[in-house]
Amino acid sequence: MAEAPLLIYEVANFHGGDVEQIFRVIDALAPLSYPRRAIKFHPISADALATPDFSAYELYRQLGFDAVTWERVIDTAHERIGAVWLEMADANCAAVFAANKARIAGVKFQASMVDNREVLAAFTEAQGATPVDVMVNVSGYELTDLEVVVDRILAVPHRTLTLQIGFQGYPTELSDTLFNKIAVIRARFPDLRLAFADHIAGELDMAKRVPLLAAALGCHIVEKHVCLDRASTRYDGWSALEPAEIAALQIELASLPLLFGERFVAPAEREYLRKSLVKPLVAHTLARGRFVSVGDVIFRRSPQDGLTYSALTTAQIHDRMIAARDIPAGSALPPDAFRKARVACIVACRMKSSRLPKKALLPIAGMPSVERCLEGVLRTRGLDLVCLATSTHEDDAVLGEYTLGGRALFHRGDPDDVLRRYLDVCEAHDIDVICRVTADCPTPSAEVIEYLLQRHFETGADFTRSRREAVGTGAHIINVEAMKRVLALKGRAEYSEYMNLYFENNPEHFRISIVDLPDALIRDHRLTLDYPEDLAMYEALFAELARRDREADIRAIFEVLDECPEIAGINGDIAPKYKADPALIELLGRVTRIDTAPGDRRA
Repeated sequence: MAEAPLLIYEVANFHGGDVEQIFRVIDALAPLSYPRRAIKFHPISADALATPDFSAYELYRQLGFDAVTWERVIDTAHERIGAVWLEMADANCAAVFAANKARIAGVKFQASMVDNREVLAAFTEAQGATPVDVMVNVSGYELTDLEVVVDRILAVPHRTLTLQIGFQGYPTELSDTLFNKIAVIRARFPDLRLAFADHIAGELDMAKRVPLLAAALGCHIVEKHVCLDRASTRYDGWSALEPAEIAALQIELASLPLLFGERFVAPAEREYLRKSLVKPLVAHTLARGRFVSVGDVIFRRSPQDGLTYSALTTAQIHDRMIAARDIPAGSALPPDAFRKARVACIVACRMKSSRLPKKALLPIAGMPSVERCLEGVLRTRGLDLVCLATSTHEDDAVLGEYTLGGRALFHRGDPDDVLRRYLDVCEAHDIDVICRVTADCPTPSAEVIEYLLQRHFETGADFTRSRREAVGTGAHIINVEAMKRVLALKGRAEYSEYMNLYFENNPEHFRISIVDLPDALIRDHRLTLDYPEDLAMYEALFAELARRDREADIRAIFEVLDECPEIAGINGDIAPKYKADPALIELLGRVTRIDTAPGDRRA
C-alpha cells in the first residue's frame, strides 16, 4: 500500500432539508487533517427522482435544494475540504454536476442506477472533453452479471473507474459486509480500482475498524457516512460517524500504509532475526577434512559469528565445502574454516592375478583393460585428478606405461596395504575425498560415480556406496579423514583391498550412506574382469557397441546386454568370491572390525 485510501465523507440526507446542517458539518470536518479526502453530496430533485404518488416523494421534496443553494454548498466544500463528489441519482444530479463540473472530482452511481439511460446520457453529455473519476456500486449483482454492468459503465466517459461494494442496510449487519467479494472482484477485474461503502451501525466499535480492514484488503476508496450528532439525526444517521469519530478513524487510516512496504524484509526485522537466531556450534572437535552433519552440532544463541546450518549444508552440497582446519568444540562455523574439497578417483591395480594372468594388460577391443577403466573414470565430472595406484613390487612397474598418455597420474606404494597406498596419493596431492575404483572393472560408469558423489556431499557421509548396481559400474566414495581414522584405530589395514568393509562393519565409528541409484542405472549384469568368461563377454560387448556405433557408457552397455542375453549370459552365472566364500566372509568380518570404543560416535 503506497498511500492511504481516499476517504469520502458521505453527507447523504442527514441534514433533513436544512442546508445549514451541511455547512456546519463542513465546518466541523474542514480542520481535520488527512492526506486524501473528499466529501460527497446527493443533489436530488423529487420530480426528477420519483412520481408524485410515490411514497417518499414528499420526503424527496423536503431534502432537495435549488441550483443556487447547491452551488454555494459545492463552492464552500471545494474551498474547505478540497475534493467534491456527487451522487448521480437522477437527471437533476447530472444538471448540478454540469453547472459545477470545474469543482467536481468524481461521481458515484448506485447499483440501482446502472440501467438508468436518462441519467447516464445526461451525465455523459455534461462531462464534455474533461471526464472525472467514476465509481459504480455493484452490490446485489452476481459475479456473472458484473460483466454487463462493467461494460455499460466503461462506455461512460471517465478518468478512472472504480467498483464499489457495500450497501445501506439501515444499518448493515456485519454478516452482510462480505469482504470475500474484494478478492473475487479484484481477480476478475484486475485493471479496475476497488472501493468500499461502510454502513455498519455507527455506535459499534467495528464502524471504525471495517474501513481499515477494507483498505488493508486492497480498497483504494473508503466511503463513510457523516453527521453532526447521531442521536439527533433523523435520516441516514444509523451508520454515520460524528466528526470526532471521523478524526480518530483518519489517524488510523493515515497510519495504514506504514503496515505495508515495498521491502519484503525490514532492516529491523533482519536485525531481530540476526540477534535471536540460534547458531550451530561444534558439539565436539571437528577434524580437518570432515563434513558437518546435524550430529556434529548443537544449536545455541551465541555472540560468535558463523554460518547458519542451512548456509553450511548448502555450501557443502553445491560447493563441496569441507573443514579446512580442526574446529574446536563449542566454536561457531566461520566461512573461512571451510574450503572446497579436492576429489580424486584412485584406481587400484596389480599385475598379479591367478585366475586371469596379467588381466590389466589384456586388450578389450584393442585397448588394455586398465586403460579402458581409466577412460571410463576420466569421463566423470568434478574430479580434480585421476590416479592409477599400484604397488612397489617390480612386476607392477610396467603399469606406469598404461596411463592414457599421462592423462592419469601414476603412483607406486605399499604392496599389501591398499588403504595406505591410497593415503599416500591423497597426502601428496592434498585430496579430501576419493572415488575408489578397481582396475578389475573395465567399464566404470561416470554417471553412477557422479550420482554417488552428489549424494555423498548431500549426506555429509564418511563412506558412500550404492545399495544395488551392476557389478563393476560404481565406486566407493570415502573421506580421506575417515581413512586416516581407520589406521589410527587399527594401526594397519589388513585385506584393505576390501577397504569398504572397514567402514561398513563399523557404523559406530563412521557415517555410512547407502544410496539407491535411479532405476535406469541398475541392472544385474556382471561388468568386471576376473575370469576368461568375463573377457569373452567384454569382447562380444564391445564388438556389438562398435556395430551400433555407440560409446561404452552405462546406458549403451545396458542397452546391448538387455537386448542381447546371449552376451550377458557368457559370464552371468559367476558370483564375486567375497560373496561366495564363507571362510573369506568370516575372516573379513573379523579382521575389519574396530573393537576400540569410538572417540566420536556417529551413526
